Amino acid sequence: MGSDRDEMAVVDPQTRVRGIDGLRIADGSIMPSIASSNLNAPIMMVGERASDLILGGPLLGPENVPFHRPLGAVQSLGEN
Repeated sequence: MGSDRDEMAVVDPQTRVRGIDGLRIADGSIMPSIASSNLNAPIMMVGERASDLILGGPLLGPENVPFHRPLGAVQSLGEN
């Protein structure tokens, strides 16, 4: 996946394959860099995003939700 100006990108930011009308790709192969962790969640989100783009519905905005931090967990540098 790449920007509209990237001639080497096979897929545009809307998951459409360049040069082939009506074809989209919604799997891990469109990710510009692969995470070194479990790929299940990122690939599911690629599919969710592609379905939103295909259906033309509004995209969800970011949310700031709380998360669980176990007691005694190692803190990041600079965090008190």
